[in-house]
Amino acid sequence: MAKKTTRHTVDGAPLFAPLSPFQVELESLADPNSGRTDDGRMHVLFTRPLVRKFTYRCGRLTGEELRYLEKLVQGKTYTFGFDLCGQHQTMEAYTSAIQFELLDVLGDWYDNVQFSIIEL
Repeated sequence: MAKKTTRHTVDGAPLFAPLSPFQVELESLADPNSGRTDDGRMHVLFTRPLVRKFTYRCGRLTGEELRYLEKLVQGKTYTFGFDLCGQHQTMEAYTSAIQFELLDVLGDWYDNVQFSIIEL
């Protein structure tokens, strides 16, 4: 059975301890009108700098544990709590997909569960 941790939460509910450290991506979103002009100069209009995206990975889960995660993050926005740069922080986020491997063993087991936590 996977162990939960309060260091990483969704709407205050604990996530399972990650299998590996979170991969964090900081992305600056550019306006669709950004691009090169006829003289070859690049013009970038940033609409939103430093949008945070976390990739969460955990190991083997039971079907009940997988459904717990699905109910926390699928089909809604939520508040994600996390530690970054020595401080506990929160952000409003969403998850578009959960990925996992279906094990061919007796029982209800899922491996390499992962999903992205994307800042709104």
